[in-house]
Amino acid sequence: MMGYYRDDRPLYDMILSKDEQREIDRLWQELDFIASAPHRQYQGFVWFERTDSRWMRDAEFDFARAEDKDVTSEAKVTRLAQVYRDKAIDAGARGQSLQAIDDFFETINAQIRWVESARLAAEPSHLAEMLKFAERAYRRPLT
Repeated sequence: MMGYYRDDRPLYDMILSKDEQREIDRLWQELDFIASAPHRQYQGFVWFERTDSRWMRDAEFDFARAEDKDVTSEAKVTRLAQVYRDKAIDAGARGQSLQAIDDFFETINAQIRWVESARLAAEPSHLAEMLKFAERAYRRPLT
């Protein structure tokens, strides 16, 4: 399973100032934006759980397939979170285990939604810059 994991907690908590913490948080978000890290990590999670693990091989998980373009949609992430949690409860999970499952799905869903929102917000400025570049590359006004 592929993922990007922050292992900067000691640095973050013990050394960085509040401004530096905000800067490193911003840089991690920038990585998410550029690399589609949350999307890729979630797709890798679904792929692993459906192939290498035996956890998501039951029929109730058939709607969640890593190769589906909408696997990272909010509806599918929310649905998988509930089905995954229900199976964990049936297997005897309680307390901290269920909290870890809830935290994973809430966090990854929030990260995916942030990337999608940030990309939509950035699109107009990216398009404007692309048009400026194209005009310079073409050496005349675009028609």
